[in-house]
This record gives sequence, structure tokens and C-alpha cells, in this order.
Amino acid sequence: MCAFGNEDDLISVCSVLNSNVAPHFLRILAPSVNFGALQIGAVPLPERRILGAISGNFEWFCTTAKSDWDAYETSWDFTTLPLLSPDHRSETLSASYTNLRAHWQGMADEMQRLEEENNRIFIDAYGLQDELTPEVPIEEITLTCNPAYRYGVKGSEEDREARLREDTVAEFLHYAVGCMFGRYSLDAPGLILANQGEGVEEYLARVPEPTFAPDRDNVIPVLDADWFADDIVTRARDFLRVDACLQPRWLRRRPNIWSASRAVDWRETDRARSASHAVQRPAMGEGLSAELRMAPRELPACNISDLVGCGSMGAKALE
Repeated sequence: MCAFGNEDDLISVCSVLNSNVAPHFLRILAPSVNFGALQIGAVPLPERRILGAISGNFEWFCTTAKSDWDAYETSWDFTTLPLLSPDHRSETLSASYTNLRAHWQGMADEMQRLEEENNRIFIDAYGLQDELTPEVPIEEITLTCNPAYRYGVKGSEEDREARLREDTVAEFLHYAVGCMFGRYSLDAPGLILANQGEGVEEYLARVPEPTFAPDRDNVIPVLDADWFADDIVTRARDFLRVDACLQPRWLRRRPNIWSASRAVDWRETDRARSASHAVQRPAMGEGLSAELRMAPRELPACNISDLVGCGSMGAKALE
């Protein structure tokens, strides 16, 4: 704001600078390699009646961009995965992803339409119809959920869609592991355990009756099959069972049908570990791809290699 000094002009300034008329002016005002406050402040603003016409678009851009950013764990305001949202949930993960993908495409298409609308308004306001066009390529719609922007357009559309499915499944399993360690919960939004020294007691103080309990000793064995009651394969299968039957409780629009009794019995877990020499290797099943398709009580054994390659394996289940 040092270039303008008036916070009331924020909408106007941001709208103009994010349109395709701003580079046109800056090439004239600052033909060198950088733009300073002096050059930015010299960009002419259109009449206020024109700026009023795009103020609603500006608010939508801000809300949509923030929603897109907050959908990933890298955001401080992350609450849960969009794949688990009641707005997109369906009977299967495949159907849920289809709903979510349609929503993402709608966001990208609407942002592209509104950006082109803003460009058209500014081009007409400045009389630049003979020099500029309002079109915005889809790869310039800067939403992470837009595969053309996220991966570029050098490959085919099919390749981009495949990568998006793989990454979405990987994010789903990453979130599941976070729930296993108590970082997240299906029953409360955002971070649950995030500070050094916090354990199960602090988790239960915030989530008294978890539908999916965290690992009590904060250790999850990573093995090639479901050997123990709390190894990565067994816990991933448990998460899929629970997730297949409910939405996050804090988002749910129907009564809770699961109780804490469904959570892992930690005493049973300890007994299983102490008797590890007696555990027999289970038969290999169809892997994660099959599990993502099946009903909660029909999940087969899962090979840990499927979890390691969760992106591609899980994506096949969503096709």
C-alpha cells in the first residue's frame, strides 16, 4: 500500500494489477526489469463506477483462492480434506472424488470466466480494444485444484487428470496417517496434537469419544502386510472402514452411528505385540485399489507395497 497510501483503494488496486491491462501500462512506465512503488503508483485507475462493477468479483476471488489454499495441510487454516466434506461425500471414494473433481473444475471455470470479465471491463474502460484481448489461458488460473496450473500443459489432459487422482489419494492417506498419530481427528476440525510432549490424554481431552483413535504409543510399524493390530496396513484398513461409513462428526448432517468402541483396543494391541512370534503371515489380498472400492466389512488383507505406492494404486480405484 506504500504506492497508494489509501487502504480503501485496495480492491481497485488489486483488481487492476491482476488484470491484463497492468502489464501493458508497466511496460511503458517501467521498461526495465523491476517495478517499484513509484511505477506501481503511477498505474492509472479507472473511474469508481467501473471499479464498483468488479468489487463482487474481487470478493469471490479472495474467498475462492483462500478456500483452495486451506484445502491442503500446508495451510495454517487447514481443517479437513475436501474429499471428506459432506458437500462431496458419496457412497464410495470413487464417487466422492468424481463429485469433488466436478467442484474443482467449476471453481477453475468460474475463476477463468470472471477474470476474463474483469479484463473486458478494464480494456473497455481504457479504450484498449485494439491492443489487448480479455482471454485468460486455463493454465494461468492459479488454483492448486486446477491441474493445468498445478502440472503445466506440456503433457496431455489425461496425464494431468491421472496425476491429480494420484495426488488426491496420496493426500487422503497422508491425512489418514495424521489421524493415526493424533495430529488430526475425524471428530474435530484442524490440528489436535501439534505440540511437543502432548499425548493420548491431551487428545482425549479435546476429543473424548473418537471414532478413530490415535496410536497410544505413537509408534506404527511399517511392515509388508497386516501383522499387528496397530501396524500401518491394519490401521489404514481401519481408517477406510470408518471413513466409508461416516463423515467427520463435526461436519456430519446425520446422527453418529459409530462409537468409541470401534476404536483400536490398546490393550489388545500390546498383547499382539508381545505375542509377535506367534503371528502368522496373512494371505496377500488385492491391495489398496480393491479396498477403496469395497464395503466396510469386506476389506481383504493389504500389501504394504500398495501403501508405499498409494498414489498410483489408489488412483486406479478412483477411475
